[in-house]
Amino acid sequence: HFPRTLQRSGCVFFPTVTHSLRYLHSASSGIPGFPGFVTVVLVDGQPFSYYDSVVRRELPRQSWMVQTEDPDFWESPVRGVPIAHQ
Repeated sequence: HFPRTLQRSGCVFFPTVTHSLRYLHSASSGIPGFPGFVTVVLVDGQPFSYYDSVVRRELPRQSWMVQTEDPDFWESPVRGVPIAHQ
């Protein structure tokens, strides 16, 4: 419970939450049918996005991301996955 003075002032507080972000990169060559470069992005241990050198675009890995994000969001190299491949 918040102190009464803070409740009356209309201040809103959000608890601090820690998250993890991991980029897993894999490179290979000479394996038929397997991409030469793969990246999986994990947030809190859950798959967030996937990129490989065959598909050559970042793909969302959570259904809510497909439903809420603008489709053009996944075409932008800003997040760095396609850049890492180059």
